[in-house]
Amino acid sequence: MLRATGSPQQDAPGRPASQRIGNRPDIKAAVTHLVPQAVGSGRAERYWDELLPYPRELPPRLRLFVAGQWRNLNHPSPEIRQAVHTAFAGGRPDVRVWFSDDEIVGLVITG
Repeated sequence: MLRATGSPQQDAPGRPASQRIGNRPDIKAAVTHLVPQAVGSGRAERYWDELLPYPRELPPRLRLFVAGQWRNLNHPSPEIRQAVHTAFAGGRPDVRVWFSDDEIVGLVITG
């Protein structure tokens, strides 16, 4: 963590950077990486299931429209896909979603 967030070592009098001891810690940046992002929640109003993504480099994903925006679940399992399809096919879906930015981090389907 400290290497990823710290600043590169620099030469000091009598101590060249070639005598590497590691990055200078940046505690504020390290804490930012450790603290979870804000998580929102809401009920899905619509879904979009990309069975064969295009372009091909994209992962298969299930997208749910929650709180006015599309949220993504990459590589959903067949069981999750089936549960979402079944919930929406019933006409009154109760698909509850937790998200961080546009990534789905939690999913509950009641029925």
